[in-house]
Amino acid sequence: MNNHLQQLKTQIHSLCLDTLQAKLQEAKDSLKELKEAAQQDTKSSMGDKYETGPALIQQEKDKINTQITEIIKMQEVMHRIDSKYKNPKIRLGSLIEANTGYYYLSIGLGKISWEAVTCFCISPASPLGQALIGHLSGDDVLFRNQIIKIKSVA
Repeated sequence: MNNHLQQLKTQIHSLCLDTLQAKLQEAKDSLKELKEAAQQDTKSSMGDKYETGPALIQQEKDKINTQITEIIKMQEVMHRIDSKYKNPKIRLGSLIEANTGYYYLSIGLGKISWEAVTCFCISPASPLGQALIGHLSGDDVLFRNQIIKIKSVA
């Protein structure tokens, strides 16, 4: 296996964890700001007839709490992946080098860049993830009328 690909896999894995941690902190900060806003709104709208402010704040808090839950689930998936594990068959945790780019089969986080490489972090449950699972280096995978040539797997 290509040592450079294994090093890239380790870096992409770390970047995913860092990105998730930053998103989690951002969501927690937003939640804190909303709680402070709710306290201010309660003080200033004692006689409000409709009290739409608190209801909107609660909706936003619920939305952020859902985001926090999803981020934590993604972190749990990432922590289950051993980025040093080597398997020739594509599975959760595989970094795939293909003619169409790099894919890290982990979580649906989107595009991650490290040095001059752009990698797409995709979930095994995604249509592309499902198409890639089980294939080996050298395989051709038909996905949405396009041939994806698997160059290497780490």
